[in-house]
Amino acid sequence: MVEPPPAQFEGSFFAHLLPRPSWLLPRTKDSKKVARLINAVSASWDDDAPLSDSGPGAGGYGSLAGSAGAGGSSPTPHSLGAAGGAPGGGLSRQPSLSNTQSWVFPCGGLTVRQGLYEVASEIYRVAPFVHAAPDNGAVVAFVGHLTNLQELAHRYRGSPAGTPKRAGGGGGAAAATGADAAAAAAAAAAAAAALAGGSLARQGSIERSLDVGALTAAVVLRMYHSDPNECILLSELQGQYAFVILDSARRAVFAARDPSGTETLFYRIGDDGSASFASSASAIPDAGPADESGGEWRELPPGHYISGRNPKLQQFALTPEQLQVRELCEELGPDLAAERRRSSLDNNGWGARLPRGLDGEVFGIEV
Repeated sequence: MVEPPPAQFEGSFFAHLLPRPSWLLPRTKDSKKVARLINAVSASWDDDAPLSDSGPGAGGYGSLAGSAGAGGSSPTPHSLGAAGGAPGGGLSRQPSLSNTQSWVFPCGGLTVRQGLYEVASEIYRVAPFVHAAPDNGAVVAFVGHLTNLQELAHRYRGSPAGTPKRAGGGGGAAAATGADAAAAAAAAAAAAAALAGGSLARQGSIERSLDVGALTAAVVLRMYHSDPNECILLSELQGQYAFVILDSARRAVFAARDPSGTETLFYRIGDDGSASFASSASAIPDAGPADESGGEWRELPPGHYISGRNPKLQQFALTPEQLQVRELCEELGPDLAAERRRSSLDNNGWGARLPRGLDGEVFGIEV
């Protein structure tokens, strides 16, 4: 008898970018500060399974701080589960269905907890997904789906990943071997089987979600490395998504949310110039006494992105509501212009009236 599926659990990601270094802000303890924050956030997501400071795959402060290293070199990611790279920098998945995976850099950190969602009967979705560049100089956390994934994967298959054009300098850990990737794939299959509860259909659904999600994250990171223009990257993404990329080489962050706003993304720009991102309201950590960043958490508006060393909010696409207003304005263009001319004459050249029969609120104007 097939056992019922396990209780679904929410996936989350959290990223933090430290403020730009200056002679006023010493950077000798950055790695420890980031490790402490990432460890606290990861532990807060699952109080029943707190992170430990020892043992294989432990996610405690000591191991996280050790992964950061010293100076500006790219660290090896710390992960609580299997993670594999692509031999030779290829577009292969880094599959895992672990509790938490974390990356700590001198400039910031990222932690991801994968969740399981039932889309329909025996159809499951695993999210979010994380993918690191072969040199571990950048990492992306992605949630959602792309309708043109196969096209993008084919186009960016040969793009450089280990030595990105925009990063300036390589180094770091070498790409994983084929044996490592095979071991990671086997670990992911075992995790999917455990979650499936004996149902082959359920297991296949989870494995497919793992493959598609991991490929999506890998493609997005390759696109980021291939072109320094974020707007060009975003113009090529078709689907519903939210993601954040932490670039250690540039000490920069890039986060975006598609115009539909289906997937949520929250951000905070600190008073000190730092930037934090969370995939949902529940992923936002509680402010502790050591939190000196300041700033207010806000929801990233649909069709907007934040990027750079000094992160700023910018819009790259109109939302569906904005598109409707624009289309209405285009349809009423001639009538609206004629009405304005008549209104100008009626009021001796002062002011303008709305067209007859139109509600001013459509245009964001209170009547």
